[in-house]
Formats: sequence, structure tokens, C-alpha cells
Amino acid sequence: MSNETQMGLDNQGENTQWRKVAEEGIAEAQFFLGLACATGFGVEKNPTQAVAWYRKAAEHGHPEAQFWLGMHYLEGRGVSKDAKAAFLWFHKAAVQGDARAQYNVGVCYFNGEGVNQDIEAAEEWYRKSADQGFPMAKYALCFDLRDGVDDAEAANVIRAAAEQGCALAQFEIGACYCVGRGVEKNAAEAFEWFRKAAEQGHADSQFNVGVMLEHGFGVTPNIPAANRWYLKAAEQEHARAQHELGMLCSEGRGIRKNKVKAVAWWRKAALQGYAEAQYELSVCFFRGEGVKKNIAKAVEWCRKSADQGYADALYSLGACYKAGCGVKKNKKKAIELYRKAAAQGYVLAMHALEYLGETTPTRAK
Repeated sequence: MSNETQMGLDNQGENTQWRKVAEEGIAEAQFFLGLACATGFGVEKNPTQAVAWYRKAAEHGHPEAQFWLGMHYLEGRGVSKDAKAAFLWFHKAAVQGDARAQYNVGVCYFNGEGVNQDIEAAEEWYRKSADQGFPMAKYALCFDLRDGVDDAEAANVIRAAAEQGCALAQFEIGACYCVGRGVEKNAAEAFEWFRKAAEQGHADSQFNVGVMLEHGFGVTPNIPAANRWYLKAAEQEHARAQHELGMLCSEGRGIRKNKVKAVAWWRKAALQGYAEAQYELSVCFFRGEGVKKNIAKAVEWCRKSADQGYADALYSLGACYKAGCGVKKNKKKAIELYRKAAAQGYVLAMHALEYLGETTPTRAK
């Protein structure tokens, strides 16, 4: 243990006693010290030391320590990521009846993470966990393994898990209310469930709350509040939220107009492969807005977006080939890209094809 960590423990009389007992090999005390190091309770937060104490307790058969040691391996906190080691420790805790570990073993089997994929084994472990009332396991049984379950029955199970505080289930029941799947469509109800999950840090729900607040779906419009939820999701690397923040910064909606910040958010989303953000970033490089003008980078980002089939980018890249802007002039390539955009009903691409004397797809009515 580092001197800083030990000093932190020594500043807490109770923690000092736990340390003395832990050093005598008592698993409960070792687990407590692991938890203290992981959370910063009475000591400086130190994931590496947390892993060391959890491991001591886990090797003595402490199920909670085994579960948390598995989580550290799964997430790479204080130790290198290792899905196989995570599964091993989850399984040790699961066979001792830890409901969270049983659920995680099910997830590992379902995804083939750290163990060969085995859907039957996943269901078995989900059921063990669900039988103990663990809400995420109930959700998983319905959402991951819902063969033969109709929408209404699925919604009932998901709602039950949501009411027990499962963020994933709250998100899913919110989605059900959004589209009327298994329940009567109700935007206000959807918003409340998304908000519950968002408050637990669920990024997709935070984004959805932002969308609903921005556009007034099921709630009074409130763009500043929408921005706050977008920011929470964006800080968790949610690409759509990052893109939306870029749009709001660019347009000055509910926030001071700032092209530089818009570019920064679009770049974050673009680097994650989000096609719309890649296109917006390319436009900024074309125009020199929020960033120094750079046609080569503009074409590069436009191409990345076009490669994903985004119509605006297909049209813009086609225009580059038609004019020889940033690329070698190539009428055949321009027509190919225009056709792809026109097939999506993109009117400007249809006009471009007509101008070039090419047949265009039937326009959407």
C-alpha cells in the first residue's frame, strides 16, 4: 500500500482498524478496504489498490469482492481489461448466489464475452438472477430472449424492471411509449421514463430527454435544459448528442452562437464515425467556418460521410468531382455519386443529373 493511501486510512480511525484486521487475512476487512480505495472513502481513490484488496478477499471466497474484481477486469480499472478474467470472477461469485454476478455471467454468455457464446447458458443465469428479483435480469429475459413473448407481455415485464430502478428497462419502456409498442402511445409517459434513466447516467436516455425538451415532445419545450442533457450524454461520448450540440452551437439555439465550439463537437462525433457530423465538419473546412479553410480535409471528411451513404455528402462529393474541387475532375464519378443521392430522394442531386442530361430516379411524391 502506498504511503499516501496508508496516511488516508490512518486519518480515519475506523479505516485503520479495518486495515489492521485486513492484514490479518480477514476477507470482509479486505473487501471493505478495496471498496474504500475504489470509491475514495476515507482514502485517496486508487483503483490499483482497490484491485489488490479485492483480490485478497476474492481469493478467500468473498462473493462481493469477486463481483467487483470482475467489474474492474471488465472495465480495465486498476488492471488491464481482461474479459476472460472478468468472467472467471463473476462465475465464482455467481455460484455463491450473488444476483448481480449471475446476471453478468448471463451477459457474458449472451455476448460471447470472455467465454464462448451460449444462449441457453445465458438464459439459465439470467433466470437465476431474476428469481432473486434482480431487475436487469428480468429485463434481459424479456429484451434479449423474448422469443414467443408478445409486445404487451414484454412491456409488462420491462415496466416491472423499470419500476425497480433498472435504467436499461426505463429506457426501453420509454421507447415503448414513444412508438406505442405493447402500450398505448404516450409521449409524456415516455419522457418521464427516459428522465428516470437519464438521471441514472444512461447516455441514450439523456440524449432522448434532450430531444424531447428541444422539440416539445411530451413536455414543454426548454432548449437550455435540452442543452444540459445533451451535454451530459456528449460527455459520455454519445455521438448523436455531440452532433446535436454542434448544431445548437452553430445556430445559436439556446446557447451563444459559436462555430469554433460547433466544430469541436462535430469533430468528436465525426471521429466516432457519425456520418452527419462528418458532413458538417467537411462543410466547415470547405468554408473556413470555425476552422481554417482546408479543401483537402473538407473532401476527406465528406468522403467518410459519403461512404456511409449520407445523401448531403454524396451530393457534395459529386459536386467536387464535377468541378474538380479538391479531387481530379471526373464526370463519371460525379454522376455515380449524384445517382446515389438521388435514389434517396435528394432533389438537388436530381437537378444535377438533369443538368448533365442524365435520367433521374422517379421523384418521391
